[in-house]
Amino acid sequence: MFRPIFRLFIFFVCTWGTLSAQQTYTLSGTIADSTNGETIIGAIVYVKSLGKGTTANTYGFYSLTLPEGTYDVSFSFISYETTTKRITLNKNVSLNLKFKPESTALKEVVVSAESSKEKEEVKSTQMGMISLPIEQIKHVPCIGGEVDIIKVMQLMPGIKRGGEGQTGMYVRGGDADQNLILVDEATVYNVSHLFGFFSVFNNDALKDVMIYKGGFPASYGGRLSAVMDIRMKEGDMQKYHVDGGIGLLSSHLTVQGPIIKDTASFIISGRRSYIDQVFKLAYGKSVLPYYFYDINAKVNYKITNRDRIYLSSYIGDDVLAFKQKADSSLLDFGFYLGNITGTLRWNHLYKNDKLFSNVSLIYTRFRYDVHGDFANNSVLVKSSIMDLGGKADYNYYKTSENKFMFGGSIVNHSFRPNVVSTSGEISQALASQEGGLLSTQEMAIYGLNDRSLNARWNINYGGRISFVNANGTSYGGFEPRLSATRVLTETQSLKFGLSRMIQYMHLVSSSSIALPTDLWYQGANLILNNNFEDEIVSGKGAASGIELFLNKTAGRFNGWIGYTLSVSTRKFEDLNNGKEYYAKYDRRHDWSFVVNYELSKRWSVSAVWVYSSGLRFTPVVGNYFMPNAALTGADIFPVYTDRNAVQLPASHRLDINFVLKSKEHKHWKSELFLGAYNFYNRAQPYQIRITGEGSGYKYQAVGLFGFIPSIGFNFSF
Repeated sequence: MFRPIFRLFIFFVCTWGTLSAQQTYTLSGTIADSTNGETIIGAIVYVKSLGKGTTANTYGFYSLTLPEGTYDVSFSFISYETTTKRITLNKNVSLNLKFKPESTALKEVVVSAESSKEKEEVKSTQMGMISLPIEQIKHVPCIGGEVDIIKVMQLMPGIKRGGEGQTGMYVRGGDADQNLILVDEATVYNVSHLFGFFSVFNNDALKDVMIYKGGFPASYGGRLSAVMDIRMKEGDMQKYHVDGGIGLLSSHLTVQGPIIKDTASFIISGRRSYIDQVFKLAYGKSVLPYYFYDINAKVNYKITNRDRIYLSSYIGDDVLAFKQKADSSLLDFGFYLGNITGTLRWNHLYKNDKLFSNVSLIYTRFRYDVHGDFANNSVLVKSSIMDLGGKADYNYYKTSENKFMFGGSIVNHSFRPNVVSTSGEISQALASQEGGLLSTQEMAIYGLNDRSLNARWNINYGGRISFVNANGTSYGGFEPRLSATRVLTETQSLKFGLSRMIQYMHLVSSSSIALPTDLWYQGANLILNNNFEDEIVSGKGAASGIELFLNKTAGRFNGWIGYTLSVSTRKFEDLNNGKEYYAKYDRRHDWSFVVNYELSKRWSVSAVWVYSSGLRFTPVVGNYFMPNAALTGADIFPVYTDRNAVQLPASHRLDINFVLKSKEHKHWKSELFLGAYNFYNRAQPYQIRITGEGSGYKYQAVGLFGFIPSIGFNFSF
């Protein structure tokens, strides 16, 4: 176990290098929004005369080490005015900046090879990463008018949706449980409401979303396909204000402001659906007693210019409580399904202005309870998973061409699956069981070096050592990471990447939609089945493809085009006669067109058009008869095609959203939006309906959603 750790240590010691003979000094600081004090992730710091630069990390911190001298340093980020400062470096300089938003975020700009942002992107070794500031996607049309970051991510190349309207993401051939989804560093195990049709993320509380489809930084691990890193807002440090919105399905309200101006702030945001109340008003009784809610809260405190702490939390639940009298008895059925996360973080900048650290304590809990009472019988089935852990991350900015990241994490997973409590006659068929508490410990250390070898070659290399202790047995391995960039011109480069990921936890689902009986388990499990190892088979999966992404981020007319050509296969010795077969969500072609157009200062329109090859399924193509064991008759056995050999019809739809902004007012602004999901009412194949037809079967693709209008109102003061 210690040999690979020792090798990793020697590896980084050997690459550390020596200081240049030329005297160098460090320019460092934090970049924030001038209107609210929110730190800006990914801001560009660039010295044109040297062709050197850096980007702000996830906490807005930057550090740039340069030879002694005087330089014009530009600071820039999309939708903010570029700032240029003349800096004399004859000592270490600390410079905190506040960016001023552009007068209009959508004004036309001229993109040239001199743009520091484009230059940094061309030279960067990071690949397969998409960053989406929330402000850029808040008008993208979605079902019910609710802008959903996961639905927006499904419009990106390489990311496919599952069933129509679902929040599952299938990234580059992987399954939905192979995605690591983080909110302020805390893992979110259940990301959907309303059986998968809405995500748990309230956009009003979020600042930035990054998803990694490949080329994973060594700081991430535990999943195979993708990492989605979501950062919550920190709260306005300048003034108090309120944001809210009213829609057809839910409403939301956010309050934020300073606790101590320029020192401490808070934000609290809530959302609740009112499907239950709408049906109650329409029918005069509780027809569909279901609702969901989300609460996000965060406090941050700037202790000194070098120390800052954050405390954030997310709470969300789905609740169904159905009660009805039947034959003089009461039928009481329902479930509770929800997440709780909590993160306490401490940022520290060391005195050399080159070493930045973040230390976090993280708590996560996911649980579901399904209960039913009927005819003097009662049933309660529940499962839960709780994580408690800590992590430490360090960024060392040796020079502008040589940066290091290293750290480690440890988390204790506590599983309690299949807790069953019954009473009445039903207990004879379904006995109560405690569901044993299972604890596992997952640990990892990592390190990486991002450096420029020369004007043409940049390289990022490192690794992650992870291991888990489960039921007295240890598993582990080395996860190498390597990516390189070959700069061709100022606007073109070739990038290469290699990574190995290990996943110790898996999700076993009993359906294609997100039901409360889905279970996370260290090694998998099935509902009401403690002998899960007898039900699980192991095999191999493979995926290959080509992705195309054209993106225009500025101007009155902006948006993107995404295309994916891909093949995803599975192979299990115990399935399909051991032959390779296509995965259920193997979609050969996937197109997405997203357009935003500012018609005037007050009117804008957004549209989304998507096209996808159909899902796959396994049909019955015949039957055969076989005498039963008693030779008193015959049993009928179906004959299937190869697994997932037939596709559903392709699907496509158009979504539209019109937005009318209020007239300019000093203390108030609002938006009225009117939109439509599936504008031309094209049925989206969702499932197969099988009916008998003569001596055979007829398969009919059933659509889920037709034309769905939406209307809503957002406000801020």
